[in-house]
Amino acid sequence: MVLLSSTTDTGAGTNTSTGIRARALNENVPVIFELNVTAAATAAGDTLNVYVQASPDNGTTWGDVVSFTQVLGNGGAKVFFARVSLIVTPTVSTAIAPTDGTLAAGTVNQGPAGSLWRVKRVLVQASAASFTFSVLANGLKRH
Repeated sequence: MVLLSSTTDTGAGTNTSTGIRARALNENVPVIFELNVTAAATAAGDTLNVYVQASPDNGTTWGDVVSFTQVLGNGGAKVFFARVSLIVTPTVSTAIAPTDGTLAAGTVNQGPAGSLWRVKRVLVQASAASFTFSVLANGLKRH
C-alpha cells in the first residue's frame, strides 16, 4: 500500500501527508515499511527525517511508529526498511505519551497502533535541498 506517493520536498520545514485508514492484512505478520529515496540534495548539511505515524483517535493525536535512518543530502539514492509487529505488547509497563516527530532516527515502536496512518517529514536545509522519495507499507490495506 502506498502511504506517500513519490514527492519532491525542496524547502526546509515539516510536512505531513493526509491520513489513510488502514489495517494489517494479517496481524500475525509484521508490516514492512519502505522509504525509497530516488534523489537527494548534494550538500552534506541537508537532511531529511521521515516518520510513519499512526493515530488512535481519528487524527487528533499522532504517534511515531517508525523513524527511518536520517537521509543525508550527499547520500544519493537509498532504500530503507523498517519491520513493525502490530501485535507485540509494548514492554513499557506505564502509560507513555506519544512522540510526534521526536522518535530517534533508525527506531521503531513495536506494538498496537491506530487505524489512521500518515507520513511526516522534516527537511533541514543547508543549501538548495531537494529530496525525492516515497513511502510504502507492505502488509497494510485500506479499510
